[in-house]
Amino acid sequence: MSNLVWYNNLDQALIDAAENRHPVLLQFIRENCAGCAKMDHHVFSDAATITMLTEQFVLLRQNILTDRAVRSRYAALWTPSFYFLNTDGKLLWFSEGPLDAADFRTVCALGRSRYLLHKGRYEEVIDLIDARLAARENDPRGPQLIFARGMAYYLRFGDKDAFHAAMEEIVERYPHSPEARMWPWEGQYPLPPGYENP
Repeated sequence: MSNLVWYNNLDQALIDAAENRHPVLLQFIRENCAGCAKMDHHVFSDAATITMLTEQFVLLRQNILTDRAVRSRYAALWTPSFYFLNTDGKLLWFSEGPLDAADFRTVCALGRSRYLLHKGRYEEVIDLIDARLAARENDPRGPQLIFARGMAYYLRFGDKDAFHAAMEEIVERYPHSPEARMWPWEGQYPLPPGYENP
């Protein structure tokens, strides 16, 4: 099994997060959860995942059935689920359901990018997303990654062209993704394939 150390108290996790300036990764679990067991066996025993989690997050586990106040605070419904929190406990992003190690590292990159965006650390987001895209060609969450990188470019440099290029990349590579359907520039750029005006 893994060498990961998880807090079991939200307040303690938030104190650590504030002191170390790391987001909190909150995992909701429960007994006899097959997806939780899968995560423990296949993901939280993976050396690259352990290193990433230890260096980038404060880890917190809560039982969705018995830790009712925390479950209610984040409106959690499913196990396993992963909630990315700011150092003050505000929810930044979440993902539900078990994942393999590669998918989990992508989810963590997206969660961490939300934390970094809120801190104004845009260049770190760009580097993080570029590294994730390079590590995993054709990532199923590629549109989300590219969109986050485009946001970071725009917020850091005010570069509309970089954001447009990110959207064009999404439309070209992932034309049926929800991100491709967010195309806002009617008449300024070609519409995504299959796009129809409402």
